[in-house]
Parts: sequence; structure tokens; C-alpha cells
Amino acid sequence: MEKTILKSKRLILKTLDENSAAEVLAYYQRNKDEINQGYMTEAIKTAVDYAFKELKLHRIEANIMPKNKASLKVVEKLGFINEGISKKYLKINGSWEDHIHMVLLNEELE
Repeated sequence: MEKTILKSKRLILKTLDENSAAEVLAYYQRNKDEINQGYMTEAIKTAVDYAFKELKLHRIEANIMPKNKASLKVVEKLGFINEGISKKYLKINGSWEDHIHMVLLNEELE
């Protein structure tokens, strides 16, 4: 059962299992007037801080389509590293799409 753990105007974090914070879904919304204003970077940074400090997660992963340059830029600014390509990772609109596997580790737990 999904449980919402953080909600703001632009970002919603949900756990897939209310007894475990091991997997968190992030949803975000934006409109065309908010593009390139730094809002997503701020929202994702807030989510990362919450996940690392409050939930004590060791690792956060983001899988992003190679053509989604804006999302790649956001996670790169936040220190995510590229761990490679996941071929045919997700079926979107009937087609299997490759995704770049980006990762951020919680150095405080090392």
C-alpha cells in the first residue's frame, strides 16, 4: 500500500510499502512558466535531504531517458553519478526506452 511521506506544491514522495522506506516514488509537476527557474533542483534537493536525513536511505537512484537533458542536468547538479545505461528499461507509450541510471549515495552512512 502506498503512503505519502512528503508533499509540496511541486513534489510528492510516496513509499511503495508503508513499512519500508526502501523504495520511494517521486512525482513532480511543472508548467511551461517554471522551466529553467531552478524549482525542480530545489524540490529534488529537498527530497534527497529528507530521504537521507529522515528516512536514513543509503542510496537514491534516478532512471532518466537519455533525451531528457533537463532532468539529467538537475540530478547532475545535485551530485548524482552515471552508473550506466539500462537498455529497454521501461515501456513508455508502447515502446521500450533506454534509461541512464543515475545514483547518489548517502556518504554520512558510509
